[in-house]
Amino acid sequence: MEKSRRKFMKLASGAIGAGAIVGSASTASAYESVTDVWRPAHYSNYSSANRTASDVRWVVIHTIEGSYEAGYSWFENPDSNVSSHFVTGNEPGQIMQMVEVSDVAWTNGGDGSYNDTGINFELEGSANVTNFNDNIYEQTAEAVAHVCDKYGIPKQHPTDELAPCNTYDGEGGVIGHHQIPNTTCTGTTDGKVDPGDTFDWEHFMNLVGGEVIGDPGDGDDGGSGGTSGWPIYSNGDTARDVYTVQYLLEANGYPIQYHDGIYGSEVQTNIEQFQSDRGLTVDGVVGPNTWDELVVTVSNGDESQAVRAVQDNLANKHGYSIAVDGIFGPGTQDAVESFQSASGISVDGVVGPVTWEYIVG
Repeated sequence: MEKSRRKFMKLASGAIGAGAIVGSASTASAYESVTDVWRPAHYSNYSSANRTASDVRWVVIHTIEGSYEAGYSWFENPDSNVSSHFVTGNEPGQIMQMVEVSDVAWTNGGDGSYNDTGINFELEGSANVTNFNDNIYEQTAEAVAHVCDKYGIPKQHPTDELAPCNTYDGEGGVIGHHQIPNTTCTGTTDGKVDPGDTFDWEHFMNLVGGEVIGDPGDGDDGGSGGTSGWPIYSNGDTARDVYTVQYLLEANGYPIQYHDGIYGSEVQTNIEQFQSDRGLTVDGVVGPNTWDELVVTVSNGDESQAVRAVQDNLANKHGYSIAVDGIFGPGTQDAVESFQSASGISVDGVVGPVTWEYIVG
């Protein structure tokens, strides 16, 4: 558990959920229907906010490093400066909610952005020690499935060593505390390891009704080849290749706030400006001529958003088990060479125009 006092910036009006009086509480509380017990954390241990579903992108799994009782007692202590939305225990009926989902719990560390965009679960037990029982898997999975369904969080656990440095990159999902990046995005926050290697992610995500993605055990780099032919994208489209467009726009110097795979007004405006700057027909559509200008040749040793575009597409569209970190190292080169071989094109480990066409084709 980790303190963060970074205040959530209210990006939109309208809080999540509806107020309710629970037990003997004297104030209204937007507790979730899956909750067995509402027991609020001390008001000084979290940030009041008006988060909406669009602000919530991640579920983060932690371990208390102790008992269920120790967990909720600590969050009630005004000297702790930490909290969690939920605490789950080993016994039936122990789905406890302590912070409203619309508010920001303090537990993820780093620069605070995963507090701002996360829903946090603290599980009874200790990382790398506890053999979690059926009750805690099932109760936590029930609650996680509920919040994923209600707030539109993908039921997927990415196996990347680190979650995205920008919490609005990618689709979101269910991650462990050990995947929260530090403030420089060079490693895990304070060396956290929870929920640890005794936590069975495959079993847990099956209970959630989701999946583990990017599993390195898929074999042959876990990936497949592509086909030639530039695809065409325009306003309203949603696709993995639209992530590629977003990253490539950044690589060419055009600012993108959201990396979400949605071709909306932000993408169209930037594409139109890019087309104008490059002397292309300005129609806001990414077709063959625009792709030709948009792609950036990258190779081993490069570090850029263009590299991130390659990695994101190879990992999430073609199934290669590589880090999406914007650094073209040996792992990325191996994946590129494997992809080129599977696609039947020249194998040189360099992502140039031909390889790009097969990546997005």
